Amino acid sequence: MEKLILGIASALSIDAEELTALKDGEKWLDENDLAPKLAEIVKSQVSAAKDAQFKRGIREKESAVKRFLRNAGFANEAKLEGDALLEAYTDHLKGSFEPGETGKEPAKMTREELLKLPEVKTLLVETKQQAGTQFEALKSEYEQAQTKWKRERVADIAKVKLPAYLKAANVNLEVPGVADGEEKRVKAIMSMLDIGDIGLDDKGELIFLDSDGTPKLNDYGKPLDLKKHVAEVGESLFGIRKIDPGKGGANPHQGQRPGGTDPKSFHFENQAAFDSAFLNEIDPARKSQMLKDFKTQAATE
Repeated sequence: MEKLILGIASALSIDAEELTALKDGEKWLDENDLAPKLAEIVKSQVSAAKDAQFKRGIREKESAVKRFLRNAGFANEAKLEGDALLEAYTDHLKGSFEPGETGKEPAKMTREELLKLPEVKTLLVETKQQAGTQFEALKSEYEQAQTKWKRERVADIAKVKLPAYLKAANVNLEVPGVADGEEKRVKAIMSMLDIGDIGLDDKGELIFLDSDGTPKLNDYGKPLDLKKHVAEVGESLFGIRKIDPGKGGANPHQGQRPGGTDPKSFHFENQAAFDSAFLNEIDPARKSQMLKDFKTQAATE
């Protein structure tokens, strides 16, 4: 039952804290009480996932519409959204095609009449386009400078925080005999990240950002775990740090009887010696023998 529940929780990215409603102390509720509560939690997660996907689709569609209107020359100075934006653009188009006055000399026309003349409209459009081009160039230059500054700031913070993230995940950063080995390995891991997709939350922690600058969410509407991703990248490059048997005060092979590599018998000075040897051993058969011998040893001593 526990494996089934934990499997469902893992598949739906349900936090361990959310499963406390399914327990009575340390024990799971009986089936009659557990089933409706589990169904409610699963339904909530699926609903959150659908809601997150819907909102993401709305944001992407609105961004596409705004980009189209901006390229079409509509400034949207009032920062309108949705239907109001489309209605304003429709009015803008209508105003662009009003018929001009005829039969009058330009010198005798009012300002409103002049503005309706096709030639005057063309001049105004060309002037706006030139001004718009200059403005867009300045805006692009500013945005590029701002983006560069943000990337450099995030990169500086990442250099400080990434080693702590990696050490907490026990990623192997040490290079024996190389003074700056840890620095080089952290740098290698950073090179695998796109700093442009990373920002800072209100607590100054590194987070993944979406294209619109909001926290990037998974399919269940929860922020992607940057620390976990960094740890996975570090592990894939350099593996997990093993405990040094010498520091634990024991030889992982201490007490082994002659007989090649076959597991025979082990004896350990204390719990720390067993922990060091057991965690450092990679042979499943030897680990099994170690555990069996240590239990026997603890029962007889």
